[in-house]
Amino acid sequence: MGEIVDLVIPLQGFGHFPSDCFSKVLRNVDALTIEMKDEEDTMSLKCGVDGVILECDMQAEPLIPQDAVCGMFDEVAQKVVSMTEAKSKINRLGVVFKYTISPFGNSAQELFTNLLKMDLKGTPDNIHIRMALKNPAKDALYHPDKKADYQNAIIEVSSEREDDKKAGFPTKMHVSVDYQMYYEPTRTLGDIDIRAHFNSAGSYIESSVKMSVLNFQLK
Repeated sequence: MGEIVDLVIPLQGFGHFPSDCFSKVLRNVDALTIEMKDEEDTMSLKCGVDGVILECDMQAEPLIPQDAVCGMFDEVAQKVVSMTEAKSKINRLGVVFKYTISPFGNSAQELFTNLLKMDLKGTPDNIHIRMALKNPAKDALYHPDKKADYQNAIIEVSSEREDDKKAGFPTKMHVSVDYQMYYEPTRTLGDIDIRAHFNSAGSYIESSVKMSVLNFQLK
């Protein structure tokens, strides 16, 4: 884990990386994972046996463009994965977009009305929906060696009260879109186009998710 820190820390302030973006190093996340983050907890990098996870708050100041986030992940992955035995064993690439939308008079009622075709009795007070959708990868349609590749999109929507201790309707809506590509057989990192996957996720949100879920407030 120390070798990973030594590789990542010098990236700060260069290219797409903000200065002091990994100023805190947490060595006790678990026995096999290390986490680096900034002082404001707006950026976090976790490296472990399950892979590399980069999290960024896209609303924090100064704003970080999506292309910069993709560039940072690409550079970290190239450095970290190359020093492990996973060089040719990449089986999944994912990007998660999370949105918080408010205010609503009752976000639970808004979600019930727009997403469910059921005549339920009572005033909606809480809701949490999780949907998983699978599609074959485009490459798998014309590359025999990639015939088992597939895309997996996990969409979660939920309502939230501003303060759970106070009475009243939930006034926030949370939407999470986890857009994943599974590789069967596994790939080497050099055979994976990270930016193409990032762009594909954005297109999926624009063409599908915004039309059905995010159009409540994001238009």
